[in-house]
Amino acid sequence: MYYGQNYEPADPAREEMKRSRKIQLISIAVFLALIVGYTLWQGAGTGAMKIQWTETHFTVTDPENRTWSVPLDELKKIAFRPQWEPGTCVDGSEDRLYRYGIWENEELGSYRLYISKACSSVILLETASETTAFSYESDRITKELYDSILSMLNELGYSVETE
Repeated sequence: MYYGQNYEPADPAREEMKRSRKIQLISIAVFLALIVGYTLWQGAGTGAMKIQWTETHFTVTDPENRTWSVPLDELKKIAFRPQWEPGTCVDGSEDRLYRYGIWENEELGSYRLYISKACSSVILLETASETTAFSYESDRITKELYDSILSMLNELGYSVETE
């Protein structure tokens, strides 16, 4: 009789399964690290663009923390465009997430732009002196925002032409 540890010869199939499992775990860890890194990279160095409405003003703050505001009583026209070609940047910027500043295209000439690059639609606001195009993070939310703005302007008694 043997009174010690029970030694068995190594099973090659079992050893291969252990190695395979270890490789899978390392692969999953690397994959998760890449996802976290990519997510952090997407947001790094870029501030958020903020759109705010009050009963009297529309305000946009761009990723560089510059603010532009227009009194609602100066709005002449508001329109929704499901497809938009921004044109060329004149005085502004473009990063991984946004385009903003003064841009120029064939339809409007020189205009203000504050859009998410993930969205192809825009809302156009027109005053006597300038036009501004802006969007939110998706086409669906931009359209919902447009509908909400129209409703709010009507409720507040502002008379704005729509397109």
